[in-house]
Amino acid sequence: MPMDANLIYPVASGLLGFLVAYLIFHRNFQVKSNQVVAQESAVRELEKKIHLVEAEHLKARNELEMNHHEKEKSLREKLNKEAYELGVASCKKDHQVEVSNLRSEYRELLTNQIKEAEDRTRTLAKLEFEAQAKAFSVSIRPYVKIEKDAGIIFDDHKSYTGYQYQLLVNGIPAFQPHIVIEKTEEIKQADKETIFQLVKMAESSARSAISTYLSGATGQMFTVGAEIIERTKA
Repeated sequence: MPMDANLIYPVASGLLGFLVAYLIFHRNFQVKSNQVVAQESAVRELEKKIHLVEAEHLKARNELEMNHHEKEKSLREKLNKEAYELGVASCKKDHQVEVSNLRSEYRELLTNQIKEAEDRTRTLAKLEFEAQAKAFSVSIRPYVKIEKDAGIIFDDHKSYTGYQYQLLVNGIPAFQPHIVIEKTEEIKQADKETIFQLVKMAESSARSAISTYLSGATGQMFTVGAEIIERTKA
């Protein structure tokens, strides 16, 4: 029995809609997967740099300790030789005091040298990390979208406010921008004053987003761009 035409069209339309939705979902999923892979690769490179710096730090510290042991050994041998050559009981106490002072001064000198080496290594590691971090930045722009639904007598409007953010590598967009809508409302008209107020709301959303994302990041990582205003028809 042939299928009713009134049933074929809705079924075909539904299948087509499902296919389009699946293709869009698959594309978005692939884009996000690529983003995650790129970010993980960047993190691994940073970790590799940090490990190399830490290795240099350990190497420098080991060298300082070896030098310390050699100098201490040399000093001990020298002091023992001097104590033997003195051979006078009346000078022994003074000699011991002198040895103690020398060791104290040497320990203080060695401690300062180790501290300077550690500070220098930490500074180098921080500069290296900051240099890597400066390569990545995020552009955040206030976003306003006004959707117009034309009526017979009056037009209806709906506003969407939020912000758009996009990852930049050395100032060049790396991925497609993402839009975050934080507020949707019906508006009577889309005149200049209304749009101005909507832009203010979007700017507030962008600033709040930056304040949230700044946790654990530097202020130079985020830049605020000009507002985006889109008009569409329902």
